Amino acid sequence: MIENKEKLKFKIRNLELQDIKDVYKLLTENRPYVGLNSRYTYFLLAKDFSDTCVVVEHKGKIIGFSSGYISPNKKDTFISWEAVVQEDFRGNNLQKLMLVHQIIGKRVKYFEGTVNPSNEAPKRSFRDLAQLLETKCEESMLFSGDDFENDGHEPEILFRVGPFSKEQINKVKLFSERHYEPIEKPMFMQLDDNFGNLECKESSQTYNMTSKLKMRHASGNMELTC
Repeated sequence: MIENKEKLKFKIRNLELQDIKDVYKLLTENRPYVGLNSRYTYFLLAKDFSDTCVVVEHKGKIIGFSSGYISPNKKDTFISWEAVVQEDFRGNNLQKLMLVHQIIGKRVKYFEGTVNPSNEAPKRSFRDLAQLLETKCEESMLFSGDDFENDGHEPEILFRVGPFSKEQINKVKLFSERHYEPIEKPMFMQLDDNFGNLECKESSQTYNMTSKLKMRHASGNMELTC
Protein backbone atom coordinates (compact mmCIF):
# COMPACT_ATOMS: atom_id res chain seq x y z
CA MET A 1 0.00 0.00 0.00
CA ILE A 2 1.16 3.55 -0.57
CA GLU A 3 3.06 4.84 2.44
CA ASN A 4 2.37 8.57 2.52
CA LYS A 5 -0.64 10.49 3.79
CA GLU A 6 -0.96 12.89 0.88
CA LYS A 7 -4.28 13.05 -0.91
CA LEU A 8 -4.28 10.76 -3.90
CA LYS A 9 -6.19 11.31 -7.09
CA PHE A 10 -7.28 8.25 -9.06
CA LYS A 11 -8.91 8.41 -12.45
CA ILE A 12 -10.78 5.34 -13.72
CA ARG A 13 -11.48 5.42 -17.44
CA ASN A 14 -12.02 3.12 -20.39
CA LEU A 15 -9.07 1.34 -22.00
CA GLU A 16 -7.52 2.96 -25.09
CA LEU A 17 -5.13 1.63 -27.72
CA GLN A 18 -2.33 3.89 -26.56
CA ASP A 19 -2.56 2.36 -23.06
CA ILE A 20 -1.38 -1.10 -24.12
CA LYS A 21 2.34 -0.45 -23.69
CA ASP A 22 1.81 0.62 -20.07
CA VAL A 23 -0.82 -2.06 -19.39
CA TYR A 24 1.52 -4.77 -20.65
CA LYS A 25 4.33 -3.38 -18.48
CA LEU A 26 1.98 -3.40 -15.47
CA LEU A 27 1.00 -7.01 -16.10
CA THR A 28 4.61 -8.08 -16.60
CA GLU A 29 5.76 -6.42 -13.39
CA ASN A 30 3.01 -8.06 -11.34
CA ARG A 31 3.43 -11.67 -12.36
CA PRO A 32 2.61 -14.22 -11.01
CA TYR A 33 -0.08 -12.16 -9.26
CA VAL A 34 -1.77 -12.01 -12.65
CA GLY A 35 -1.45 -13.95 -15.91
CA LEU A 36 0.05 -12.57 -19.08
CA ASN A 37 -1.21 -12.92 -22.63
CA SER A 38 0.20 -11.63 -25.90
CA ARG A 39 0.22 -7.90 -26.62
CA TYR A 40 -2.06 -8.64 -29.54
CA THR A 41 -4.72 -9.84 -27.11
CA TYR A 42 -4.68 -6.53 -25.27
CA PHE A 43 -4.74 -4.54 -28.50
CA LEU A 44 -7.91 -6.43 -29.47
CA LEU A 45 -9.44 -5.68 -26.06
CA ALA A 46 -8.73 -1.98 -26.52
CA LYS A 47 -10.02 -2.04 -30.09
CA ASP A 48 -13.23 -4.03 -29.64
CA PHE A 49 -14.04 -4.06 -25.90
CA SER A 50 -12.92 -0.66 -24.65
CA ASP A 51 -16.38 0.07 -23.23
CA THR A 52 -16.03 -2.84 -20.79
CA CYS A 53 -12.30 -2.61 -19.99
CA VAL A 54 -10.85 0.04 -17.67
CA VAL A 55 -7.59 1.40 -16.34
CA VAL A 56 -6.77 3.34 -13.18
CA GLU A 57 -4.45 6.33 -13.49
CA HIS A 58 -2.54 8.03 -10.70
CA LYS A 59 -0.46 11.08 -11.62
CA GLY A 60 -0.57 10.03 -15.26
CA LYS A 61 0.64 6.50 -14.55
CA ILE A 62 -1.51 3.39 -15.05
CA ILE A 63 -1.64 1.53 -11.74
CA GLY A 64 -4.65 -0.70 -12.38
CA PHE A 65 -6.27 -2.60 -15.23
CA SER A 66 -9.43 -4.68 -15.48
CA SER A 67 -10.77 -6.38 -18.60
CA GLY A 68 -14.13 -7.95 -19.32
CA TYR A 69 -16.98 -8.23 -21.78
CA ILE A 70 -20.68 -8.97 -22.12
CA SER A 71 -21.13 -12.65 -22.88
CA PRO A 72 -22.33 -13.17 -26.47
CA ASN A 73 -24.18 -16.31 -25.30
CA LYS A 74 -25.61 -14.79 -22.12
CA LYS A 75 -26.29 -11.14 -22.85
CA ASP A 76 -27.42 -10.53 -19.27
CA THR A 77 -23.99 -11.55 -17.92
CA PHE A 78 -20.80 -9.53 -17.59
CA ILE A 79 -17.62 -11.62 -17.72
CA SER A 80 -14.66 -10.34 -15.74
CA TRP A 81 -11.51 -11.70 -17.34
CA GLU A 82 -8.40 -10.17 -15.82
CA ALA A 83 -7.64 -7.55 -13.16
CA VAL A 84 -4.41 -6.24 -11.69
CA VAL A 85 -3.40 -3.47 -9.31
CA GLN A 86 0.18 -2.26 -8.89
CA GLU A 87 1.60 -3.74 -5.69
CA ASP A 88 2.20 -0.40 -3.97
CA PHE A 89 -1.47 0.55 -4.38
CA ARG A 90 -3.12 -2.67 -3.26
CA GLY A 91 -5.36 -2.44 -0.22
CA ASN A 92 -7.16 0.68 -1.48
CA ASN A 93 -10.24 -1.10 -2.91
CA LEU A 94 -9.14 -0.30 -6.46
CA GLN A 95 -10.03 -3.73 -7.82
CA LYS A 96 -13.53 -3.44 -6.38
CA LEU A 97 -13.87 0.07 -7.79
CA MET A 98 -12.93 -1.17 -11.25
CA LEU A 99 -15.42 -4.05 -11.11
CA VAL A 100 -18.24 -1.71 -10.09
CA HIS A 101 -17.28 0.76 -12.80
CA GLN A 102 -17.40 -1.98 -15.43
CA ILE A 103 -21.02 -2.96 -14.76
CA ILE A 104 -22.57 0.46 -14.14
CA GLY A 105 -24.78 1.42 -17.05
CA LYS A 106 -24.70 -2.10 -18.52
CA ARG A 107 -27.91 -4.11 -18.96
CA VAL A 108 -26.68 -7.10 -17.02
CA LYS A 109 -28.13 -9.14 -14.17
CA TYR A 110 -25.14 -11.37 -13.47
CA PHE A 111 -21.43 -10.94 -12.99
CA GLU A 112 -19.01 -13.81 -13.60
CA GLY A 113 -15.29 -14.24 -13.13
CA THR A 114 -12.87 -17.10 -12.69
CA VAL A 115 -10.24 -17.37 -9.97
CA ASN A 116 -7.34 -19.72 -9.33
CA PRO A 117 -7.63 -21.41 -5.89
CA SER A 118 -4.44 -19.73 -4.66
CA ASN A 119 -5.52 -16.17 -5.60
CA GLU A 120 -7.38 -14.77 -2.61
CA ALA A 121 -7.73 -11.10 -3.65
CA PRO A 122 -10.29 -11.57 -6.46
CA LYS A 123 -12.23 -14.02 -4.32
CA ARG A 124 -12.71 -11.29 -1.74
CA SER A 125 -13.60 -8.74 -4.43
CA PHE A 126 -16.29 -10.96 -5.95
CA ARG A 127 -17.76 -11.83 -2.55
CA ASP A 128 -17.71 -8.17 -1.52
CA LEU A 129 -19.41 -7.22 -4.78
CA ALA A 130 -22.19 -9.73 -4.08
CA GLN A 131 -22.60 -8.30 -0.60
CA LEU A 132 -22.80 -4.75 -1.92
CA LEU A 133 -25.39 -5.80 -4.49
CA GLU A 134 -27.28 -7.77 -1.83
CA THR A 135 -27.30 -10.90 -3.95
CA LYS A 136 -25.80 -14.38 -4.16
CA CYS A 137 -22.27 -15.43 -5.00
CA GLU A 138 -22.10 -19.00 -6.23
CA GLU A 139 -18.86 -20.90 -6.76
CA SER A 140 -18.32 -23.89 -9.05
CA MET A 141 -15.55 -25.59 -10.96
CA LEU A 142 -15.28 -24.27 -14.51
CA PHE A 143 -12.03 -25.85 -15.69
CA SER A 144 -10.06 -28.40 -13.72
CA GLY A 145 -6.36 -29.16 -13.76
CA ASP A 146 -7.14 -32.14 -15.99
CA ASP A 147 -8.73 -29.79 -18.54
CA PHE A 148 -5.34 -28.07 -18.80
CA GLU A 149 -3.66 -31.50 -19.14
CA ASN A 150 -1.92 -30.89 -15.81
CA ASP A 151 0.52 -28.46 -17.40
CA GLY A 152 0.85 -26.48 -14.18
CA HIS A 153 -2.15 -24.23 -14.83
CA GLU A 154 -4.29 -24.03 -11.72
CA PRO A 155 -8.00 -24.90 -11.90
CA GLU A 156 -10.37 -22.06 -12.74
CA ILE A 157 -13.16 -21.60 -10.19
CA LEU A 158 -16.22 -19.76 -11.50
CA PHE A 159 -17.72 -17.06 -9.29
CA ARG A 160 -21.24 -16.07 -10.37
CA VAL A 161 -22.74 -13.01 -8.69
CA GLY A 162 -26.44 -12.27 -9.10
CA PRO A 163 -29.13 -11.82 -10.03
CA PHE A 164 -29.21 -8.09 -9.43
CA SER A 165 -31.45 -5.35 -10.76
CA LYS A 166 -30.76 -1.93 -12.19
CA GLU A 167 -32.01 -0.51 -8.91
CA GLN A 168 -29.50 -2.59 -6.96
CA ILE A 169 -26.68 -1.35 -9.18
CA ASN A 170 -27.86 2.21 -8.66
CA LYS A 171 -27.78 1.72 -4.92
CA VAL A 172 -24.46 -0.05 -4.70
CA LYS A 173 -21.94 1.54 -2.38
CA LEU A 174 -18.25 1.27 -3.23
CA PHE A 175 -17.25 0.75 0.34
CA SER A 176 -18.78 -0.96 3.36
CA GLU A 177 -21.57 0.76 5.28
CA ARG A 178 -19.40 1.29 8.34
CA HIS A 179 -17.12 3.56 6.30
CA TYR A 180 -19.98 5.55 4.77
CA GLU A 181 -21.21 8.98 5.75
CA PRO A 182 -23.63 10.83 3.40
CA ILE A 183 -22.42 13.99 1.69
CA GLU A 184 -23.69 15.95 -1.30
CA LYS A 185 -24.64 13.63 -4.15
CA PRO A 186 -22.29 13.61 -7.14
CA MET A 187 -23.36 12.74 -10.68
CA PHE A 188 -22.20 9.18 -11.28
CA MET A 189 -24.08 7.92 -14.34
CA GLN A 190 -27.08 6.09 -12.86
CA LEU A 191 -25.51 5.62 -9.46
CA ASP A 192 -27.74 7.57 -7.09
CA ASP A 193 -25.95 6.97 -3.80
CA ASN A 194 -23.83 9.37 -1.83
CA PHE A 195 -20.15 8.92 -1.28
CA GLY A 196 -18.51 10.04 1.90
CA ASN A 197 -15.68 9.57 4.28
CA LEU A 198 -14.02 6.21 4.19
CA GLU A 199 -11.62 4.98 6.78
CA CYS A 200 -8.37 3.82 5.21
CA LYS A 201 -5.25 2.39 6.75
CA GLU A 202 -1.84 3.31 5.47
CA SER A 203 1.33 2.13 7.19
CA SER A 204 0.38 1.70 10.86
CA GLN A 205 -1.95 4.67 11.08
CA THR A 206 -5.67 5.01 10.44
CA TYR A 207 -7.18 8.20 9.11
CA ASN A 208 -10.19 9.43 7.17
CA MET A 209 -10.14 10.22 3.46
CA THR A 210 -12.91 12.06 1.63
CA SER A 211 -13.88 10.64 -1.76
CA LYS A 212 -15.08 12.90 -4.54
CA LEU A 213 -16.40 11.29 -7.68
CA LYS A 214 -17.05 12.81 -11.08
CA MET A 215 -18.54 11.04 -14.09
CA ARG A 216 -18.64 11.96 -17.72
CA HIS A 217 -21.36 9.78 -19.17
CA ALA A 218 -20.17 9.99 -22.77
CA SER A 219 -16.56 9.04 -22.11
CA GLY A 220 -17.08 6.72 -19.18
CA ASN A 221 -14.41 8.49 -17.12
CA MET A 222 -14.44 8.53 -13.35
CA GLU A 223 -12.20 10.66 -11.18
CA LEU A 224 -11.65 9.64 -7.57
CA THR A 225 -9.84 11.95 -5.19
CA CYS A 226 -8.88 10.35 -1.92
